[in-house]
Amino acid sequence: MKKGTPLDRRGFMNIVGRYGFTSTALAITGIVGPLTLEGVGRAAAATSNARSATPLMTLKFGASGFN
Repeated sequence: MKKGTPLDRRGFMNIVGRYGFTSTALAITGIVGPLTLEGVGRAAAATSNARSATPLMTLKFGASGFN
């Protein structure tokens, strides 16, 4: 892919397939300036890494943990 390639449907679907739709959508909303494949891919990777961090807490529902 060339540097500065504009975002098209095929490129968007490639990024969605790799990082997921939510991470890609959040990346697109956070970009200021022209939408390029490199910029969206970089932002989607950063968003995906931030979303896959360890959870702050785990929730227990019902009567779990009463062994």
